[in-house]
Parts: sequence; C-alpha cells; structure tokens
Amino acid sequence: MNKKSGQLDIRKVPVAVVVGEFQNGKSTLVNCLLDDKYARMGKGCRTTACCTRFVYGESEEARLFHGLENPEEKLLDRREDIFAPSFSVSGKDCIEITCRKPLLRTGSLIDTPGFDASTEDDETAKRAISQSDIVIIVHKAAQLDENTLLLAKNVYQCRKKVLFLYNCTNDENWAPSDSANEPICATIEAQLESRGLSSMLIPINGRRIWPCNPLLAWYAQGHLQRDLESPSDDERKDAEKAKKKKKNY
Repeated sequence: MNKKSGQLDIRKVPVAVVVGEFQNGKSTLVNCLLDDKYARMGKGCRTTACCTRFVYGESEEARLFHGLENPEEKLLDRREDIFAPSFSVSGKDCIEITCRKPLLRTGSLIDTPGFDASTEDDETAKRAISQSDIVIIVHKAAQLDENTLLLAKNVYQCRKKVLFLYNCTNDENWAPSDSANEPICATIEAQLESRGLSSMLIPINGRRIWPCNPLLAWYAQGHLQRDLESPSDDERKDAEKAKKKKKNY
C-alpha cells in the first residue's frame, strides 16, 4: 500500500493478487504459499472483507489502513487481531502484514474478497487486479459460471496475465493428479476460449488450466494434526476428511 494515498500500488517487487468467487479456496491457497495461517479460511460464509497484502519483512507486523483518501494507519498488536469478532473493516480498508517468508522476497501477495459476495467486494477485487502484475484465479466448479466469466473478462480488460487454478475439492477427484480433472480443465479452457479470454492464460509445459487442492496441500505441509486439534468445528471436520484420504497425499 502507498501510505500517502492508501491505494494498493505496484512496488519494486512484482505483485500477485489471488481472486475468485467467495468460498473457492483463495485464502487457503494464500496460507499454503506462506506455510502459515495468515488468512482466514471459512465454510459457507464471507470470510475476507477487504484486501490483505503480504510483504517481506524481518519482523512480523500487521497494519490496518482505513479508507482510500488520506487513510488512517493503525499498527495492530497481533496479527490474530484481524480474526477477532470485534474487528470490523470495509472494502475501502486494507490490511498489510509483513512477515519473514521466502516467497515474499521475490514478490508480494494480495488476498481479496470473493468476487460475487457483494458489489463492494467486487469493486475491491477490481482495484487490486488493476494494480497487480499477475492474477491468480481460483475456481472450484466443473464449469465457469457467469460471475467467474465476468471476473475473467475484467482481468482480460486490465491486460493482466493469469495463472488459472481449478480447485478440485469434491470427493471423486480430490487429488490434483486424478485423471478425472483433465476433462474439467479442458472444459474451463474451452469456455474461456469461446469468450476470447484464453490468451491471458500463462502456459506452463503446455497446460493453461491447472488442477490443485490448496486444502490438501495445507495438510501435506504438515498441518494436519494442528487442524485435528483445532477449536474450530469446520477445521476439525476438514482434517478428519483429509486423514481418511491420506493415500492421496
């Protein structure tokens, strides 16, 4: 964030923004990339209300920038404060967390609200997209709905390059390597191509849509036992489900 204007800006390192419809796994992906629970993961509800930007720092600090014009800057006592029920933010606010994570040496990372949760959330995500270098779209349905196609169109109009991740969360093809994910990825790519949007996709080894499972990756990084003992019912249920599928990871 530019501390004078309150706007998310492009710094000397590249900025990657994670976008997608709400409850599609964006925050889980951010936590996997940072190997810690910095972003709130939730079930069936809106969990991200403003952009959270992660930047490299030798010491961990969390700041809230309130408003877009001459924002008020507040240093939070702990990063856990952002999970407190009394912590209230709007789409015009921004949380910035500095942490000593290797990934952030090469670029900063932005977690955004779900694109279809509200009009304010859509505008917040669009602002982050417009000022990013690369966009990571996370999508978990077998086909693209109109909301995600609208999001993709907005990214295309901003002339951004996209890493598109299909979050394979259902029971039949929970592991990214499952062959059942191949036709789904092909369908998603065909939908984007039919709208003239496929040119923004970043090809890697001939693929342009990548299956992934951020929750599976989170457990594979050694966080399974932590979540099995979590006070959150949702986290425990997900961890118990993952334990039964241990052969997949």
